[in-house]
Amino acid sequence: MSTARYACPECGSEYLERYAHCPRDGSKLGVRDALCGRELSNRYRVICKIGNGAMSAVYAADDLRLEKRVAIKLLHAEVAGGPQAIDRFKREARALSKLRSEHIIDVYDFHDFQGSQFIVMELLRGEDLEAVVARSGALPIERVGRIVDQCCRALEAAHSKGVVHRDLKPANIFLAQQDGRADYVKLLDFGVAKMMAPDGSPLFQLTRVGETWGTPCYMSPEQAEGMPADRRSDVYALGVVMFELLTGSVPFEGQSHVTILQKQVEEPPPPMRADLDVPAAVEDVVLKALAKHPDERYDTMSDLNAAFRQSLHAARKDDLQAALSAYTVPAPSAQIRGRLASIDPDLFDALEDLRAVLLTEHQYALRVEREENDRRVRALEERIHEGDRRNR
Repeated sequence: MSTARYACPECGSEYLERYAHCPRDGSKLGVRDALCGRELSNRYRVICKIGNGAMSAVYAADDLRLEKRVAIKLLHAEVAGGPQAIDRFKREARALSKLRSEHIIDVYDFHDFQGSQFIVMELLRGEDLEAVVARSGALPIERVGRIVDQCCRALEAAHSKGVVHRDLKPANIFLAQQDGRADYVKLLDFGVAKMMAPDGSPLFQLTRVGETWGTPCYMSPEQAEGMPADRRSDVYALGVVMFELLTGSVPFEGQSHVTILQKQVEEPPPPMRADLDVPAAVEDVVLKALAKHPDERYDTMSDLNAAFRQSLHAARKDDLQAALSAYTVPAPSAQIRGRLASIDPDLFDALEDLRAVLLTEHQYALRVEREENDRRVRALEERIHEGDRRNR
């Protein structure tokens, strides 16, 4: 049995010492525990633990039958004996298995293992949005737009199948590296998802009225009060995520869960534009998503996505006009050049090419003018010298 304490989920290399990343391929190392090296259901050989939560742990593993690397989400033994925990776990597997979206993690299988259960999923490479925000704070508005667009499309696909996530937060938004793209969104953790019938009623309910499920900082007012949640609760949660991505902090914080939940129900969100460069049109969209009453929010994720994209377009247009007004041909500042390059790289390149031509022509005109002035000076000097000779 291996004595290694850490392993790479990508190449499988094992290490006695902890590195931040695998020296061979740069992947973040996982931890080896007693389960690692074992085969589950005579099919999955566990490599290392790559995540751990209150109810379950996630491992990288080899699917020996299909010869591919997968992720295994295993219910913790201490909660596996509880029927409600098992029901929630099975519900996540069912919810994910019925969803078809490029931006929702794929589920391959569900198994029992020594009295516990595990879900077999695709193995993702990258990091969750919570880690990105913790490291970088507020993100550039164009990057926020790309992330939100993918989240909206994923949640719209879930809602169209009657699945409400109910625990949307940055930790459940994974930014994968896929098909050569960075920031490829994959939604995770549908463990508290609710499945709805076509008429909007729950197909089954594991919680009672008055119970709350979710994360307080991202929980809608109706969830905070233990009331029924529908797709507009996800709209609210994504509004909180948008607020955080644009400002670097969530709208409501407190010393306890009770304090945060009370603010979700009673207090309006703080202004976003105080000391921040958040356009008014963008702020209006976020604040509508954060309306206290569900009827005052966007009705669907498609509506929210369309409004947010339109606000970004308006903000980009305003930024472009301001940058163009400040772009002086002889010598634009480095700040204005950088801003214009980020807003519209193609237009920036065209302007830089034009500026180079104009500067060349301007320098040529200056040279011609200098030469003409020099000629006039020489002619004047000759006339002066000629007059001196005559006077002598």
